[in-house]
Amino acid sequence: MYATWKNGTTTGSTTLSNGSGFSKSNTTASGFKVTINANQGTSSISSLTALNTISYTLNSWNTKADGTGTKYEKSGTYNKDSNVTLYAQWSSTVSKGSVNLPNATQCTRQGHTLLGWSTSSSATSASYNPGASYTPTGNVTLYAVWKINTYNLKYYTNSTNSDTLVSNMPDNVSGINYGTSYTISSTLPLKFPYQFEDWYCVEDSTYYDPSTSIVINSDKTLYPYWRNPVELISKTTNNILYIYNGGGEGYYKFTPSETATYVVYSTTHGTDSKDVKSYLLNSSATQLIYNDDHGKSLNNQIGNWDFLISYDLTAGQTYYYKTQFLSSEYTGNISVNCGPTYNIQYIDELELATMPSNGTKYYGLYCDLTS
Repeated sequence: MYATWKNGTTTGSTTLSNGSGFSKSNTTASGFKVTINANQGTSSISSLTALNTISYTLNSWNTKADGTGTKYEKSGTYNKDSNVTLYAQWSSTVSKGSVNLPNATQCTRQGHTLLGWSTSSSATSASYNPGASYTPTGNVTLYAVWKINTYNLKYYTNSTNSDTLVSNMPDNVSGINYGTSYTISSTLPLKFPYQFEDWYCVEDSTYYDPSTSIVINSDKTLYPYWRNPVELISKTTNNILYIYNGGGEGYYKFTPSETATYVVYSTTHGTDSKDVKSYLLNSSATQLIYNDDHGKSLNNQIGNWDFLISYDLTAGQTYYYKTQFLSSEYTGNISVNCGPTYNIQYIDELELATMPSNGTKYYGLYCDLTS
Protein backbone atom coordinates (compact mmCIF):
# COMPACT_ATOMS: atom_id res chain seq x y z
CA MET A 1 0.00 0.00 0.00
CA TYR A 2 1.46 3.32 -0.96
CA ALA A 3 0.47 6.96 -1.74
CA THR A 4 1.92 9.25 -4.45
CA TRP A 5 2.14 12.99 -4.29
CA LYS A 6 3.15 15.20 -7.30
CA ASN A 7 4.47 18.72 -6.94
CA GLY A 8 2.30 21.34 -8.67
CA THR A 9 2.84 25.00 -9.32
CA THR A 10 2.70 25.77 -5.68
CA THR A 11 4.61 24.46 -2.80
CA GLY A 12 3.29 23.71 0.62
CA SER A 13 2.61 20.79 2.89
CA THR A 14 0.04 18.01 3.29
CA THR A 15 -1.04 15.98 6.24
CA LEU A 16 -0.37 12.28 5.81
CA SER A 17 -3.12 9.79 6.44
CA ASN A 18 -3.44 8.24 9.87
CA GLY A 19 -4.76 5.06 8.21
CA SER A 20 -8.22 6.21 7.35
CA GLY A 21 -8.98 5.04 3.85
CA PHE A 22 -5.99 2.71 3.89
CA SER A 23 -6.21 -0.94 4.93
CA LYS A 24 -4.51 -4.23 4.40
CA SER A 25 -6.48 -7.43 4.29
CA ASN A 26 -5.94 -10.01 7.00
CA THR A 27 -3.90 -13.04 6.05
CA THR A 28 -3.73 -16.56 7.48
CA ALA A 29 -0.90 -18.92 8.28
CA SER A 30 -0.65 -22.46 9.58
CA GLY A 31 -0.42 -22.64 13.32
CA PHE A 32 0.08 -25.47 15.77
CA LYS A 33 -0.79 -29.09 14.99
CA VAL A 34 -3.18 -31.15 17.14
CA THR A 35 -2.68 -34.90 16.79
CA ILE A 36 -5.80 -36.95 17.59
CA ASN A 37 -5.34 -40.25 19.44
CA ALA A 38 -8.61 -42.25 19.65
CA ASN A 39 -7.18 -44.22 22.61
CA GLN A 40 -8.60 -47.69 21.65
CA GLY A 41 -11.42 -46.10 19.72
CA THR A 42 -11.78 -45.10 16.07
CA SER A 43 -11.62 -41.52 14.82
CA SER A 44 -12.34 -40.22 11.34
CA ILE A 45 -9.94 -37.34 12.10
CA SER A 46 -6.26 -38.07 12.74
CA SER A 47 -4.92 -34.53 13.10
CA LEU A 48 -5.96 -30.89 13.00
CA THR A 49 -3.92 -27.80 12.20
CA ALA A 50 -4.92 -24.46 13.66
CA LEU A 51 -5.07 -21.53 11.20
CA ASN A 52 -3.62 -18.33 12.63
CA THR A 53 -5.04 -14.95 11.56
CA ILE A 54 -2.68 -12.03 10.92
CA SER A 55 -4.22 -8.55 11.07
CA TYR A 56 -2.47 -5.29 10.10
CA THR A 57 -2.42 -1.73 11.47
CA LEU A 58 -0.86 1.29 9.69
CA ASN A 59 2.26 2.22 11.61
CA SER A 60 3.96 4.93 9.46
CA TRP A 61 4.93 5.98 5.93
CA ASN A 62 8.29 5.56 4.21
CA THR A 63 9.91 6.56 0.96
CA LYS A 64 11.01 2.97 0.45
CA ALA A 65 8.76 -0.08 0.46
CA ASP A 66 11.12 -1.99 2.74
CA GLY A 67 11.08 0.81 5.29
CA THR A 68 14.77 1.77 4.86
CA GLY A 69 14.01 5.21 3.39
CA THR A 70 12.79 8.37 5.01
CA LYS A 71 10.12 7.72 7.58
CA TYR A 72 7.05 9.86 8.05
CA GLU A 73 4.73 9.36 10.93
CA LYS A 74 1.12 8.73 10.14
CA SER A 75 -0.91 11.92 10.54
CA GLY A 76 2.42 13.75 10.12
CA THR A 77 3.18 16.60 7.68
CA TYR A 78 4.89 16.19 4.33
CA ASN A 79 6.26 19.27 2.52
CA LYS A 80 5.26 19.15 -1.15
CA ASP A 81 8.50 20.31 -2.74
CA SER A 82 8.85 17.37 -5.10
CA ASN A 83 7.00 14.39 -6.44
CA VAL A 84 7.18 11.44 -4.05
CA THR A 85 5.81 7.97 -3.47
CA LEU A 86 5.28 7.00 0.14
CA TYR A 87 4.87 3.40 1.19
CA ALA A 88 2.66 2.36 4.07
CA GLN A 89 4.46 0.54 6.84
CA TRP A 90 2.32 -1.95 8.67
CA SER A 91 2.56 -3.60 12.06
CA SER A 92 1.01 -7.05 12.39
CA THR A 93 -0.84 -8.90 15.12
CA VAL A 94 -1.10 -12.70 15.12
CA SER A 95 -4.25 -14.27 16.58
CA LYS A 96 -3.80 -17.95 17.38
CA GLY A 97 -6.22 -20.18 15.52
CA SER A 98 -8.53 -22.79 17.02
CA VAL A 99 -9.77 -26.18 15.89
CA ASN A 100 -13.00 -28.06 16.51
CA LEU A 101 -12.21 -31.31 18.30
CA PRO A 102 -13.86 -34.52 17.06
CA ASN A 103 -17.34 -35.14 18.46
CA ALA A 104 -18.98 -38.37 19.55
CA THR A 105 -20.00 -39.16 15.97
CA GLN A 106 -16.53 -38.66 14.56
CA CYS A 107 -14.78 -40.61 17.31
CA THR A 108 -16.36 -43.83 18.56
CA ARG A 109 -15.57 -46.92 20.61
CA GLN A 110 -17.89 -49.88 20.89
CA GLY A 111 -19.56 -50.10 24.28
CA HIS A 112 -18.16 -46.76 25.43
CA THR A 113 -19.19 -43.11 25.58
CA LEU A 114 -16.79 -40.33 24.60
CA LEU A 115 -16.37 -37.99 27.56
CA GLY A 116 -13.98 -35.66 25.73
CA TRP A 117 -10.26 -35.09 25.32
CA SER A 118 -7.17 -34.87 27.49
CA THR A 119 -3.41 -34.50 27.08
CA SER A 120 -3.06 -37.68 29.19
CA SER A 121 -3.74 -41.12 27.73
CA SER A 122 -4.82 -42.45 31.15
CA ALA A 123 -7.19 -39.64 32.10
CA THR A 124 -10.57 -40.62 33.52
CA SER A 125 -12.08 -37.16 33.13
CA ALA A 126 -11.93 -34.87 30.12
CA SER A 127 -10.29 -31.46 29.92
CA TYR A 128 -12.09 -30.60 26.68
CA ASN A 129 -15.58 -31.59 25.60
CA PRO A 130 -16.37 -33.53 22.42
CA GLY A 131 -16.72 -31.12 19.49
CA ALA A 132 -15.41 -28.18 21.54
CA SER A 133 -13.34 -25.36 20.09
CA TYR A 134 -9.73 -25.74 21.20
CA THR A 135 -6.89 -23.23 20.80
CA PRO A 136 -3.51 -24.99 20.96
CA THR A 137 -0.51 -23.12 22.37
CA GLY A 138 1.93 -25.55 20.80
CA ASN A 139 1.96 -28.83 18.91
CA VAL A 140 0.04 -31.30 21.06
CA THR A 141 -1.49 -34.79 21.13
CA LEU A 142 -4.96 -35.13 22.59
CA TYR A 143 -6.30 -38.50 23.81
CA ALA A 144 -9.91 -39.60 23.82
CA VAL A 145 -11.33 -40.14 27.31
CA TRP A 146 -13.87 -42.98 27.47
CA LYS A 147 -16.48 -44.16 29.92
CA ILE A 148 -17.62 -47.77 29.66
CA ASN A 149 -21.35 -48.16 29.06
CA THR A 150 -23.46 -50.05 31.57
CA TYR A 151 -26.60 -52.00 30.76
CA ASN A 152 -29.56 -53.62 32.48
CA LEU A 153 -30.73 -57.22 32.53
CA LYS A 154 -34.49 -57.43 33.06
CA TYR A 155 -36.63 -60.50 33.69
CA TYR A 156 -40.13 -59.91 32.35
CA THR A 157 -43.15 -62.14 32.89
CA ASN A 158 -44.37 -61.22 29.39
CA SER A 159 -44.04 -58.38 26.88
CA THR A 160 -45.75 -55.93 29.21
CA ASN A 161 -44.47 -57.49 32.45
CA SER A 162 -48.08 -57.78 33.59
CA ASP A 163 -48.61 -61.53 33.96
CA THR A 164 -49.55 -61.72 37.63
CA LEU A 165 -49.84 -65.53 37.50
CA VAL A 166 -46.06 -65.82 37.29
CA SER A 167 -44.21 -66.10 40.60
CA ASN A 168 -40.65 -66.71 41.75
CA MET A 169 -39.22 -64.31 39.19
CA PRO A 170 -35.50 -63.44 39.49
CA ASP A 171 -34.52 -59.90 40.44
CA ASN A 172 -33.53 -57.46 37.71
CA VAL A 173 -29.87 -56.47 37.51
CA SER A 174 -28.62 -52.98 36.60
CA GLY A 175 -25.23 -51.42 35.96
CA ILE A 176 -23.56 -54.34 34.16
CA ASN A 177 -20.45 -53.22 32.28
CA TYR A 178 -20.32 -53.64 28.51
CA GLY A 179 -18.68 -56.89 27.43
CA THR A 180 -19.26 -58.63 30.76
CA SER A 181 -20.07 -62.34 30.62
CA TYR A 182 -23.00 -62.46 33.02
CA THR A 183 -24.57 -65.61 34.43
CA ILE A 184 -28.35 -65.77 34.08
CA SER A 185 -30.18 -66.42 37.33
CA SER A 186 -30.73 -70.05 38.37
CA THR A 187 -34.10 -69.05 39.89
CA LEU A 188 -36.91 -70.78 37.99
CA PRO A 189 -40.15 -68.82 37.51
CA LEU A 190 -43.41 -70.62 38.21
CA LYS A 191 -46.75 -70.45 36.47
CA PHE A 192 -49.59 -72.90 36.94
CA PRO A 193 -50.02 -75.20 35.04
CA TYR A 194 -47.03 -74.66 32.75
CA GLN A 195 -43.46 -75.80 32.85
CA PHE A 196 -40.70 -73.21 32.52
CA GLU A 197 -38.17 -74.35 29.91
CA ASP A 198 -35.77 -71.47 29.25
CA TRP A 199 -35.40 -67.71 28.77
CA TYR A 200 -35.97 -65.92 25.49
CA CYS A 201 -33.86 -62.82 24.88
CA VAL A 202 -35.65 -60.29 22.68
CA GLU A 203 -32.50 -58.40 21.68
CA ASP A 204 -30.61 -61.55 20.60
CA SER A 205 -33.60 -63.62 19.41
CA THR A 206 -31.94 -66.43 21.36
CA TYR A 207 -33.06 -68.92 24.00
CA TYR A 208 -30.90 -69.29 27.11
CA ASP A 209 -30.97 -71.92 29.82
CA PRO A 210 -30.88 -70.80 33.46
CA SER A 211 -27.36 -70.45 34.91
CA THR A 212 -25.79 -70.02 31.48
CA SER A 213 -23.64 -67.04 30.53
CA ILE A 214 -24.73 -64.19 28.29
CA VAL A 215 -22.44 -61.43 26.99
CA ILE A 216 -23.84 -58.03 27.90
CA ASN A 217 -23.48 -55.65 24.96
CA SER A 218 -26.83 -53.87 25.29
CA ASP A 219 -29.85 -53.86 27.56
CA LYS A 220 -31.26 -57.39 27.72
CA THR A 221 -34.86 -58.39 28.36
CA LEU A 222 -35.58 -62.04 29.14
CA TYR A 223 -39.02 -63.63 28.94
CA PRO A 224 -39.87 -67.12 30.28
CA TYR A 225 -40.69 -69.74 27.67
CA TRP A 226 -43.43 -72.07 28.88
CA ARG A 227 -44.32 -75.65 28.00
CA ASN A 228 -47.96 -76.68 28.03
CA PRO A 229 -48.93 -79.54 30.34
CA VAL A 230 -48.80 -83.07 28.94
CA GLU A 231 -52.20 -84.63 28.40
CA LEU A 232 -52.52 -87.83 30.44
CA ILE A 233 -54.17 -90.65 28.57
CA SER A 234 -56.10 -93.04 30.77
CA LYS A 235 -55.40 -96.77 30.51
CA THR A 236 -52.20 -95.98 28.64
CA THR A 237 -48.73 -96.77 29.90
CA ASN A 238 -45.66 -94.57 29.74
CA ASN A 239 -47.12 -91.09 29.53
CA ILE A 240 -43.91 -89.10 29.08
CA LEU A 241 -43.16 -85.72 30.65
CA TYR A 242 -39.74 -84.14 30.14
CA ILE A 243 -38.35 -81.95 32.94
CA TYR A 244 -36.02 -79.37 31.40
CA ASN A 245 -34.46 -77.81 34.49
CA GLY A 246 -33.16 -79.36 37.68
CA GLY A 247 -35.52 -78.42 40.47
CA GLY A 248 -38.14 -77.42 37.91
CA GLU A 249 -41.66 -78.72 37.77
CA GLY A 250 -43.86 -80.01 34.98
CA TYR A 251 -47.54 -80.81 34.74
CA TYR A 252 -49.71 -83.62 33.51
CA LYS A 253 -53.23 -82.53 32.61
CA PHE A 254 -56.06 -85.03 33.04
CA THR A 255 -59.82 -84.79 32.53
CA PRO A 256 -61.44 -88.12 33.45
CA SER A 257 -64.32 -89.39 31.34
CA GLU A 258 -65.88 -91.22 34.26
CA THR A 259 -66.08 -90.68 38.00
CA ALA A 260 -63.83 -93.21 39.69
CA THR A 261 -60.81 -93.71 41.86
CA TYR A 262 -57.83 -93.14 39.59
CA VAL A 263 -54.28 -94.26 40.19
CA VAL A 264 -51.32 -92.43 38.68
CA TYR A 265 -47.84 -93.76 39.42
CA SER A 266 -44.35 -93.36 38.05
CA THR A 267 -42.60 -96.11 36.17
CA THR A 268 -39.19 -94.87 37.25
CA HIS A 269 -37.39 -97.46 39.34
CA GLY A 270 -37.53 -96.54 43.02
CA THR A 271 -33.83 -97.15 43.64
CA ASP A 272 -32.93 -94.74 40.87
CA SER A 273 -31.17 -91.64 42.23
CA LYS A 274 -33.56 -89.55 40.14
CA ASP A 275 -36.35 -89.93 42.65
CA VAL A 276 -39.63 -88.27 41.70
CA LYS A 277 -42.43 -86.61 43.67
CA SER A 278 -45.87 -85.51 42.54
CA TYR A 279 -48.85 -83.41 43.66
CA LEU A 280 -52.45 -83.65 42.56
CA LEU A 281 -54.11 -80.24 42.10
CA ASN A 282 -57.50 -79.15 40.87
CA SER A 283 -58.05 -76.53 38.15
CA SER A 284 -57.79 -73.76 40.76
CA ALA A 285 -54.29 -74.95 41.71
CA THR A 286 -55.49 -76.21 45.10
CA GLN A 287 -53.40 -79.15 46.25
CA LEU A 288 -55.49 -82.28 46.86
CA ILE A 289 -52.79 -84.81 47.71
CA TYR A 290 -49.03 -85.22 47.65
CA ASN A 291 -46.97 -88.38 47.34
CA ASP A 292 -43.32 -89.38 47.26
CA ASP A 293 -43.26 -93.11 47.97
CA HIS A 294 -39.57 -93.51 47.23
CA GLY A 295 -40.06 -97.25 46.83
CA LYS A 296 -43.17 -97.62 49.03
CA SER A 297 -46.77 -98.40 48.18
CA LEU A 298 -49.84 -96.60 49.46
CA ASN A 299 -50.13 -98.99 52.38
CA ASN A 300 -46.40 -98.96 53.08
CA GLN A 301 -45.97 -102.28 51.33
CA ILE A 302 -42.79 -102.83 49.39
CA GLY A 303 -42.91 -101.37 45.89
CA ASN A 304 -40.51 -99.76 43.43
CA TRP A 305 -42.34 -96.74 42.04
CA ASP A 306 -41.18 -93.24 42.88
CA PHE A 307 -44.67 -91.96 43.55
CA LEU A 308 -48.19 -93.27 43.47
CA ILE A 309 -51.31 -91.14 43.79
CA SER A 310 -54.75 -92.70 44.17
CA TYR A 311 -57.65 -90.28 44.37
CA ASP A 312 -61.38 -90.03 43.64
CA LEU A 313 -61.78 -87.93 40.49
CA THR A 314 -64.99 -86.49 39.03
CA ALA A 315 -65.84 -86.95 35.38
CA GLY A 316 -65.47 -83.82 33.24
CA GLN A 317 -63.36 -81.90 35.74
CA THR A 318 -59.74 -81.08 34.94
CA TYR A 319 -56.93 -82.09 37.28
CA TYR A 320 -53.20 -81.53 37.19
CA TYR A 321 -50.36 -83.71 38.45
CA LYS A 322 -47.41 -81.50 39.26
CA THR A 323 -44.27 -83.61 39.02
CA GLN A 324 -40.63 -82.97 39.97
CA PHE A 325 -37.33 -84.70 40.56
CA LEU A 326 -36.42 -84.59 44.24
CA SER A 327 -32.88 -83.59 43.36
CA SER A 328 -32.34 -80.23 41.67
CA GLU A 329 -29.43 -81.74 39.78
CA TYR A 330 -31.52 -83.89 37.49
CA THR A 331 -33.46 -83.36 34.29
CA GLY A 332 -35.00 -85.81 31.85
CA ASN A 333 -38.04 -87.97 31.24
CA ILE A 334 -40.63 -88.90 33.82
CA SER A 335 -42.95 -91.72 32.76
CA VAL A 336 -46.27 -92.51 34.46
CA ASN A 337 -49.16 -94.91 34.05
CA CYS A 338 -52.73 -93.80 34.63
CA GLY A 339 -56.15 -95.43 34.95
CA PRO A 340 -59.24 -96.01 37.05
CA THR A 341 -58.61 -98.51 39.82
CA TYR A 342 -61.10 -101.36 39.62
CA ASN A 343 -58.74 -103.89 41.13
CA ILE A 344 -55.41 -102.87 42.64
CA GLN A 345 -53.13 -105.48 44.16
CA TYR A 346 -49.71 -105.25 45.81
CA ILE A 347 -47.52 -108.07 44.60
CA ASP A 348 -43.91 -109.14 44.54
CA GLU A 349 -41.76 -109.59 41.50
CA LEU A 350 -42.39 -113.34 41.24
CA GLU A 351 -46.15 -112.87 41.29
CA LEU A 352 -45.94 -110.31 38.50
CA ALA A 353 -45.45 -112.94 35.82
CA THR A 354 -48.63 -114.73 36.82
CA MET A 355 -50.94 -111.72 36.51
CA PRO A 356 -53.27 -111.33 33.50
CA SER A 357 -51.88 -109.34 30.58
CA ASN A 358 -54.88 -107.00 30.39
CA GLY A 359 -53.74 -105.00 33.42
CA THR A 360 -51.04 -102.45 33.93
CA LYS A 361 -48.16 -104.25 35.58
CA TYR A 362 -45.14 -102.90 37.40
CA TYR A 363 -42.91 -104.03 40.23
CA GLY A 364 -44.97 -104.05 43.42
CA LEU A 365 -48.28 -103.15 41.75
CA TYR A 366 -50.90 -104.76 39.57
CA CYS A 367 -53.72 -102.48 38.47
CA ASP A 368 -56.61 -104.09 36.60
CA LEU A 369 -57.88 -101.39 34.26
CA THR A 370 -60.51 -103.46 32.47
CA SER A 371 -63.27 -103.46 35.14
